[in-house]
Amino acid sequence: ELGASTAEIGNFGVIRTVGVLLVSPLYGWLLDRHSAYTPAVLSAFCCTFGCLFHGFAPDVSGLYLASVVLALGAVNFWNVVGAYVALATPREQRHVVVTGFQVQVSVLRLLGTSLYPFIDSLLIA
Repeated sequence: ELGASTAEIGNFGVIRTVGVLLVSPLYGWLLDRHSAYTPAVLSAFCCTFGCLFHGFAPDVSGLYLASVVLALGAVNFWNVVGAYVALATPREQRHVVVTGFQVQVSVLRLLGTSLYPFIDSLLIA
């Protein structure tokens, strides 16, 4: 409990959303000009350190820092991976593979969100 207000919590979401809008073209450019390796590593790096900063934030300003780092790439990770999957798949199979990948990510995200309260209750006990 770091004492973030409702408005500050909303600000974290805005920072990540604006980050996606501003940084996504850069990731698209990197995917077009280079392999998917560079944007995937950059995005994973931002995800790693953004989550680390978020988990160890000592105060609300630490949460703002974490949101900025996450906005720089972590929120683009699945988009970059999806683009890589599309690039690495033959054209005639692409619609099935990309759709399957997106469904898998969505189901896992929903499952993780749904199970979080139960898992959290086990950790607290």
